[in-house]
Amino acid sequence: MIKILLPALMAGLLLAAPPALAQQVHKVHFDAGTSGATIEGSVTGDEFIDYRLAAKAGQTMAVSMDIDSNGYFSVLGPGGYENFIFDGSMDGAAFSGKLKASGVYAVRIYQMGADADENVTGHFKLAVAVE
Repeated sequence: MIKILLPALMAGLLLAAPPALAQQVHKVHFDAGTSGATIEGSVTGDEFIDYRLAAKAGQTMAVSMDIDSNGYFSVLGPGGYENFIFDGSMDGAAFSGKLKASGVYAVRIYQMGADADENVTGHFKLAVAVE
């Protein structure tokens, strides 16, 4: 009986674990009179960085990124980890979409595969716009 319950208990604990918090968090600032910003930075190994910005339901968000490593970005809606809107590792290097909710959104930068495992530093140029 214990052999049956232990794997189920372990699986339940993994599912109940809180989402990982970003190791770095930055607020996205748009210059006066603009609706977008370009951010240059780097991500090393398996770290991830969140760029946060407030947006309203009905606005359109556009995000694209160039990176010199096996890096990607994801867009998380209000509510964070549970509310993935876009996953660059599956959907590509550009996102554009009409937002369904008002709140704080995050663009998460991260690496995968050997670049994450071997502590490679990827340099990126991230473009974010909200109109």
